[in-house]
Amino acid sequence: EEAERRGLLNLKSLPEAEAHFMDKKNVDLFVNNKIMTEQELRARYEIELENYAKQINIEA
Repeated sequence: EEAERRGLLNLKSLPEAEAHFMDKKNVDLFVNNKIMTEQELRARYEIELENYAKQINIEA
């Protein structure tokens, strides 16, 4: 409710949040501030999803 009132995303799972990690505004933030390149961000995104999938399989 609070997030909705403030106009913020209210993401309830890692895959849901990771989907927004690669939004253009987020990528631009990292790239323009020379924190990470787009390739590094994409690699991190893929690794996070892979790790999440492995964890879910382990818990299943």
